[in-house]
Amino acid sequence: MAEYIARWTRWRRIAVDEFLQLWSITAYLYVCFIALIFFKAAILRGHGISFTPWGLAIVKALMLAKFIMIGNAMRVGRGSRSWPMIWLIAYQTIACLVFLFLMNLAEEVIVGMIHGRPAAMSLGELAGPRLAEMMASCFLMLLILVPYFTLRRFDEYLGEGEITRILFLRPSAAPATGPRAGEMPGPGTQR
Repeated sequence: MAEYIARWTRWRRIAVDEFLQLWSITAYLYVCFIALIFFKAAILRGHGISFTPWGLAIVKALMLAKFIMIGNAMRVGRGSRSWPMIWLIAYQTIACLVFLFLMNLAEEVIVGMIHGRPAAMSLGELAGPRLAEMMASCFLMLLILVPYFTLRRFDEYLGEGEITRILFLRPSAAPATGPRAGEMPGPGTQR
């Protein structure tokens, strides 16, 4: 019975951690997508076109967050630990971008098949007039992923959960990692 309770507790903790990770990634992506939608809506409104797909942003953020978690579970973009951190971040960001691009292509094909279009037609639509929009979206997604993977790498480097503690706890409650408790090292200060 104790083994069953321990196993249940472990699975429950994993499920809660995964759920919180999913929603934190979704929230980050949603905020980024909302900013982009505001920008696009402002430009289109200047040309007399109404554009406000707010619900689409949360669905897309949730879907991409799940794809990012799948990529993390598959260890997509995990480079050698002997590389400098900047190369690890760049490598993981680009690898995840490629993974998300491929997952997005698969999604477009599936949606096309649901609507009765062959896969070649769905892919052809992406390569046609929407190619410039798709390339711009990839570049914006790259810019969105860089801070995400930078924080992830620093969290791994400092220790799991340290970034959260540093950002969300009062300096007196944070562990003494800097020159003084809760103080970030400044120029010329050694860690």
